Amino acid sequence: MKNTFILIIMLLTLTACSSEDRVNFVLKIMGKGNVKYLPPDTPLPEKPKITLNFLTNEEIADKVAENNQYIENKIIQKDSSTIYYFIKEKDKNNKTIYSLTNDKQTAQFYRVVLGKTAENYCVVQDFYINDKKKTEKHIILDTDCTKHLSTNSNVSSRKNKNFSTFIVYEPQDKISVIDNLDRKNKIRNMYFYKDGKEDIIIHYDFNSNQQLVLFFDMNRENPDIYIRKFNDKQIIYEAQFGDFYPTIKKNGDYVFDEDAYKKQKSITKVREWKDINNNGKSTYTKWYMYKDDNKMTVLQRKNEEFNDFKYKYKNFINSKKMIDRP
Repeated sequence: MKNTFILIIMLLTLTACSSEDRVNFVLKIMGKGNVKYLPPDTPLPEKPKITLNFLTNEEIADKVAENNQYIENKIIQKDSSTIYYFIKEKDKNNKTIYSLTNDKQTAQFYRVVLGKTAENYCVVQDFYINDKKKTEKHIILDTDCTKHLSTNSNVSSRKNKNFSTFIVYEPQDKISVIDNLDRKNKIRNMYFYKDGKEDIIIHYDFNSNQQLVLFFDMNRENPDIYIRKFNDKQIIYEAQFGDFYPTIKKNGDYVFDEDAYKKQKSITKVREWKDINNNGKSTYTKWYMYKDDNKMTVLQRKNEEFNDFKYKYKNFINSKKMIDRP
């Protein structure tokens, strides 16, 4: 990853040079055994057509109503009287978690147990201590109604929940995440907001085993696009359409370099995985980068970004399990 990061930074400083000069420079830095020049007629990958949009307020209200009905149909034993209070703490790995507390004065949120399912799973809804909603109703796939509590909004962390549409709210009553499962059409859409603004859309289509990710954080009119294709064992293809974000070291940390970003040209990045299995053996990656003149380099490496692959594949599998759940 370090070498890849260095390569990206180096390439972004060479936009004023000719294609041949840039490639010769890359070969000098990376070594001829790792990098080669793509033929001039190498086609760019096809950029997917974007039809995804953030939900309107009316659509959100409809999703909440559908989820409420979905949850109610799962309850066979009603409750609504059992309440648990939680306080925010740090675990041994310095990660934020919520722990049970009997002190309502120091609690950050509370959980109302709405009932139990036929499997004795807990149906719950979480609220901030000021009674504002923290989440919409959902089912914890466990008999312990206090389990699976964290501030982690990671995709894979929701594998232990069941819902139709799961919404997480910020303390200011703003939406943070909308996670919608369309089981009939085998589609999962996730909408992320940052400080109340539309930020990221993640779209899973399990009919074609593809994932589409749109990043609106840098350019809300023309989001960066990732498309990933999966088979039953691995990611086999990933393409990024948009800009790389150069960084500069400031006060010991790497931060976004806005001046360099304005000067650079659009880049498309493509990664292809071959012979990948779950125990990490026989990993192989091709990593292409295209500039606007369709000429760039390709790296071929073993064990390239394997942890990144495992994380994305795990999310894909967990999402499919959620869609397949009745």
